[in-house]
Amino acid sequence: MLGFRIPGAAGPPKILSRRHLHERIAGLDAPAGMALLDVVEVQSIVRRFGEEAGEQARRFAFSRLLSRLDGSLFRISENRVVLLDPACGAAALEAKLAGVIALIESYPFRIRAVERRRGRRSHAGEEFSRGREFDGPEIMLRIATAITDVAPGESAATVINRLQKSLAAEPAREEGEAPLR
Repeated sequence: MLGFRIPGAAGPPKILSRRHLHERIAGLDAPAGMALLDVVEVQSIVRRFGEEAGEQARRFAFSRLLSRLDGSLFRISENRVVLLDPACGAAALEAKLAGVIALIESYPFRIRAVERRRGRRSHAGEEFSRGREFDGPEIMLRIATAITDVAPGESAATVINRLQKSLAAEPAREEGEAPLR
């Protein structure tokens, strides 16, 4: 399931699917700003601590984006979401995102314990139990972004491909372990 709900007060915001993104772009009647956001460290978290910890990292980043940004978030892959904001263009969207991304990247993420069968150990050798935080290091997440304008009538696939190429063209990041704190 690509879309999920973030717990919260009345009417929690929802991250929508790629299908919803295609529908929204097809229904645009004015230019809009669109950003592709990629949580960079998730793959190293999954390798070191397991898939459940990777999903916790995704939820950590996506929930902060949802709570601090206007517009709609659409999950297009495991680690990537698209923000579509019909109220502003690419330049204004870039300014909005800068502060939120700085906040996410400056706040350490701590992996919560995941339920394991008795006697099983994590990749780090720690035994987990429900409700206990992982005693390991705090992890700093990074978010890579690509931003563009979307014109009315433009194909969603074309815009997503343009954003993905732009993200891939950024200077190569070192593909090591997630920065620890």
